[in-house]
Amino acid sequence: MRKIGALAVMIGIMGLAGCGQPTWITIWRGASHPMAYYVVSNMKVPLKDIGGEYSVLNINHGASETSNHLPLGTQIYTIRGESPSRNLAVETSAGNFVKATYWGVSKP
Repeated sequence: MRKIGALAVMIGIMGLAGCGQPTWITIWRGASHPMAYYVVSNMKVPLKDIGGEYSVLNINHGASETSNHLPLGTQIYTIRGESPSRNLAVETSAGNFVKATYWGVSKP
């Protein structure tokens, strides 16, 4: 079942590469910067560069961690040597990660 979900994520990310709307995630970053949008790229992040778990996407779109295309339960990680306020890693399937880059406080 997890493989099917991972395949759906990969197809969604690849399919959106040519579309007008990028794949994005929102992350709650605290009271001073309540919501931050990150744009998900297809740039791979090597497993050796993955840091700790940062967040998990929530099914409730009123929640603080959501996405316009990624499924609930998608894991978000820090990237070693990079600030999570600039870049995060999104797990697209077991052991496979792509980079999400900070966009700002409004939707891309």
